[in-house]
Amino acid sequence: MWLRVDRLFGDLGIKKDDARGRKEFREYMEMREVQKGNAEEELWKDIRRGWRFGAEDFLDRLLEKGIADKADPAIHGGEAVGETMEARAGRLIGEFLAKRKMGLEELRARPKGDKLKTGLAAELRKRTTMTVAWIADKLNAGAPQTLWGGTEAL
Repeated sequence: MWLRVDRLFGDLGIKKDDARGRKEFREYMEMREVQKGNAEEELWKDIRRGWRFGAEDFLDRLLEKGIADKADPAIHGGEAVGETMEARAGRLIGEFLAKRKMGLEELRARPKGDKLKTGLAAELRKRTTMTVAWIADKLNAGAPQTLWGGTEAL
């Protein structure tokens, strides 16, 4: 594949695509970077920070397809994986409750050390990266230590 640079070079007053012309282009680009500084850096900040960029429902669509569940925290760090894991935890909680024909508020109303709560907590810890503190808060289980030792599977 050939890259046509004649128009670009012509617009910049560079006569030929040769070693001298490329050197002039490099110098022009370096000068431009110094003049403009990092004015565009703010525009790229969000892209560099996360692995997703685009529509607001992008992550939801990936989750529906089961793609985002496979996000590797070693590769996809930060807030995006946290959102993915939180969505996954929410889905697992929903499946757990649907299987038992109960609502979240009904589960939250149960005693803090309830076997259903500890079992769900154990499953969430096994299948997501959510903290015990997050799970305890979500399930209204009191202190995170209350959830240790759950055995019931989803």
